[in-house]
Amino acid sequence: MTRSLNPIRSNQMGAVAIEFALLAPVFFACLFGVIELGRLAWTKQALREAAYSTARCHMVNDSACGTTQQQISYAVARAKANGIVIAAANVSIQDNVACRGAGQASMVEINKPFSSPISQLVPLPTTVSAKSCLPGLAG
Repeated sequence: MTRSLNPIRSNQMGAVAIEFALLAPVFFACLFGVIELGRLAWTKQALREAAYSTARCHMVNDSACGTTQQQISYAVARAKANGIVIAAANVSIQDNVACRGAGQASMVEINKPFSSPISQLVPLPTTVSAKSCLPGLAG
């Protein structure tokens, strides 16, 4: 009986296909997980930069960011320059607030809905937000 099983045991055809079928889902889950976490970090950083730039524009350049509507348009444009599309309704601007011990600061907060195809597998936030606070220049 053992002689009749030897040809079957020594036959390696299809072993690579079976190994690939077992390991491919794990590999692709890890690959797409890294891609989505990178996209989340990129979105967060782009929103931070847009919020900081908007607060700075308001404090330094009053002609380009003098009104709240100009600041919101500036924030939307800065986010778009970084590859992130946000709605004007997702930008919140507060003037003359106390921030980090400094008065008369400009605070900009931007929220963006975030969806991911792997959110059922990995708990990811549904909203990414960034806030920047910049004190006014003493004059």
